[in-house]
Amino acid sequence: MSYSFVVTNTGNVTLTNVIIADPLLVTPNGSLTGGPIASLVPGESDSNTFVGTYTLSLTDVNASQVSNQATSKHKIPIIQMSRSIR
Repeated sequence: MSYSFVVTNTGNVTLTNVIIADPLLVTPNGSLTGGPIASLVPGESDSNTFVGTYTLSLTDVNASQVSNQATSKHKIPIIQMSRSIR
């Protein structure tokens, strides 16, 4: 099975170093390649950076299903603020 991922920034700040993790797409039956996405501005989507593959196991076939969920992680820029107290 081949996987493609669409990563969308639904927030209001630019995200940096965006990566995804998918517990199904690990050795020995799967792989995940690509990334990180250097920068993703609000409203922007990326569908080209990450790809994955998974080989069905006998357990998957016997269960007649595969359940899976991927997550993303990113760094939010640090906003520095200064305050004067009078």
